[in-house]
Amino acid sequence: MHIIQAKADINPYRDSLSTFLKTAKEDTNKVKCLKSLFFEYEFEDIDLAKKYASQALMLSKKIDYKLGEAASYNCLGYLADDIGNFAEALEYYQKSLSIYVKINHKKSQTSLMRDISGVYMSMGQYPKALKYSLQSLKISEELQNKKYIASSYTSIGAVYHGMENYNKTLEYFLKALTISEKIVQKSELEVEYGNVGVAYKELGNFEKALEYYLISLEIAQESNNSKSILIGFTNIGSLYEEQKKYNEALEYYAKAKNIAEKLEDKHTLRIVLANIGSVNISLKNYKTAEEYLLKALLIADETESLSAKKMTHECLSDLYEETKEFKKAYFHFNQFSMVKDSIFNMEKLDDITRQELTYDFEKKEALLNAEQEKKDAVSAAEKKRQQLFIWLLISIVLAVVIIVLIVFKTLRTTRKQKQIIEHQKELVEEKQKEILDSIRYAKRIQEALLTSQSYIERNLQRLKQQWC
Repeated sequence: MHIIQAKADINPYRDSLSTFLKTAKEDTNKVKCLKSLFFEYEFEDIDLAKKYASQALMLSKKIDYKLGEAASYNCLGYLADDIGNFAEALEYYQKSLSIYVKINHKKSQTSLMRDISGVYMSMGQYPKALKYSLQSLKISEELQNKKYIASSYTSIGAVYHGMENYNKTLEYFLKALTISEKIVQKSELEVEYGNVGVAYKELGNFEKALEYYLISLEIAQESNNSKSILIGFTNIGSLYEEQKKYNEALEYYAKAKNIAEKLEDKHTLRIVLANIGSVNISLKNYKTAEEYLLKALLIADETESLSAKKMTHECLSDLYEETKEFKKAYFHFNQFSMVKDSIFNMEKLDDITRQELTYDFEKKEALLNAEQEKKDAVSAAEKKRQQLFIWLLISIVLAVVIIVLIVFKTLRTTRKQKQIIEHQKELVEEKQKEILDSIRYAKRIQEALLTSQSYIERNLQRLKQQWC
């Protein structure tokens, strides 16, 4: 069995974080430091990682830092998920999600929904897994975040892989890889390459599968990502097993087993043990096969993983059939059938189909509503422009009418004033004429009364002569 991978954050500043923590004040920065230290030790020292996550949770509650509280619950969920304690993982994840919803932190909601989907997949509850994956995709599309959309496609592809619909698996994994290749560095793509390899392997295209597996493993080794290296070894071993190259398969499984035990990754260890058991059945090493398969079943029972139980019971049934222990073979075959039926019953298949159709319908309806809103907005804008034009035209007409009235009134006033002025002018002229006539009349009277000067001069001359 191979593993579909999910990304893990790696923080390269471990020493500086530890130094900062020693003198840090009890504030949000200290919570963030504790969270970063958690990711540093998540796959190397579970106890230390849990210590940092618990300290971050206590401090977040103390200073009422809701975002830190949600992130701390999320980290504790990661730890439980890593070791296959799915019930505890769901409890922490749900506590974290409720806070993220309350504070409306959508980026964290979409990421956490994918984590919850992964847990339900491990438990074989695919309708619930698909529900959370589709919700994650919906929020990611609302945020228009390509990275989250790619991760949601990966999550949906993983659900279809669990349902053994490998064409759909490849479709969604390729969608995720296509987006990721455009937005991130190649050094961050080991997850997507590995998952596409899984899909090709299931479809029987082993050449393509190995090509993608090796690219994924190379990237993981370059970044020294232990979890990704573990998954790479497991997937390549599974591919060689499928090709009946058992020695090569056991070589890679042995490497994977050592890393899984070191990381205390029970979920992956169970897969590796079951795979080693399966190879030994093919090699007819029945005692060794039984040893590994029973260990795998013990872990599967501890983790309550339906998909793990299904695979392990199937392998044990094959083993006991080979060794002619038909009673044990029958028991494990019945267990396998019961678990398979609980995973693949028609009600769940219908539920999954209904959820996908519902999501597609809601998405199309949202697009139609958005298009209609856009048309309504354009129509409203056009109507507003028309109303504005009409009011502008009315304003212009009113302005013209007012101007005409003002001009008309001005002209009428001017004409009236002109008439008054002309009338006054006539009066003035008439007065002037009367004055002039009076002057002339007075002059005529004066001229009539007064003796002419020559007459006076003659008489004066005559008188002078007489007196002399």
